[in-house]
Amino acid sequence: MIRALPLLALLACGADDTTDSAPETTETTETGDSGETTDTTDTGIFGDHEVGDPAPPFAYEDINPASASYGQVIRSEDLAGAPYLLIFLDSRCQTCDDVARDIWALYEAHPTWWDCLPAYSVARSRTIADYYNTVEEFLVGHALPYLAETPEPDFWVAWEALNHDFFVVSATGTLDAWLPLYEWPDQLGEYTDYVTPLCGE
Repeated sequence: MIRALPLLALLACGADDTTDSAPETTETTETGDSGETTDTTDTGIFGDHEVGDPAPPFAYEDINPASASYGQVIRSEDLAGAPYLLIFLDSRCQTCDDVARDIWALYEAHPTWWDCLPAYSVARSRTIADYYNTVEEFLVGHALPYLAETPEPDFWVAWEALNHDFFVVSATGTLDAWLPLYEWPDQLGEYTDYVTPLCGE
């Protein structure tokens, strides 16, 4: 496994109604040979995914009118051959708005980054049902593609994703990196620290 997520993942968006992004957790205890009790909590988060595993496929429409790919269906198979970034953002999450705008501002400040590591944000299927309540406002102020997933299959479930999960997919279609940036904007530097060595200043 990549690594266990911090408990702060569940608090990524404060009091917003998005906590069911996280799969259910189970807790068990085991008694070792020494008689000590060991906590073997299973978060269920990213439990079946590791760096190098094939990335779940997708084909979703970009619904951001400001995006260069607006109205197009973005397919994982069409992105093959070059790395790309997926950012999971629920439009009802207050800080997700900030994530989208901050990331887009970085791309505007570093034009070569888009050619090096283009980014696609992924909406939650239930968010699309509330399109007129939340999505239109979320899309103001940035041109980051926003992929509107359909209820089946649920791409968030396939990735076991939470708000502010950043997944880098390699040119060969495998998981190359996972950046769980749940404390925003405090962790913005972790994103730039990752991208700058790859794509330059």
